[in-house]
Amino acid sequence: VIDEAAAIPLPVVKSLLGPYLVFLSSTVSGYEGTGRSLSLKLFQQLEEQSRAPVTGGEGSLSGCLFKKMELTESIRYASGDPIESWLNGLLCLDVANCLPNPACHPLPSQCDLYYVNRDTLFSYHKDSELFLQRMMALCVSSHYKNSP
Repeated sequence: VIDEAAAIPLPVVKSLLGPYLVFLSSTVSGYEGTGRSLSLKLFQQLEEQSRAPVTGGEGSLSGCLFKKMELTESIRYASGDPIESWLNGLLCLDVANCLPNPACHPLPSQCDLYYVNRDTLFSYHKDSELFLQRMMALCVSSHYKNSP
């Protein structure tokens, strides 16, 4: 059992996988959402390799069975708790509903850079709140898609 596996570098996690039963767990949402790297990189790779024919090469993960389970019910709050909804909105943690559509991304040369006034951004105006949510969604969705 590897709990909060996303806190461990992916090459190390991969080296821990073998011909034995392995459970990986990680948080993919909220302020502990480090697990997005697992879901975007490792889980996708494991899903592809579990569908591939067995090749038997050294270090190969093919031939292994990959099952993904998701806990969708909160463990900190009762189902539908208004405090959880309020807190997620306040801290911009519910950005999954605002994730940008990759098919609509313009080329970098077609983008504009704007200065955002801090006081305006945090003015609690409806449009400012929507902009803040979208900006946080962009940060969350792009965070684990970059490499040095």
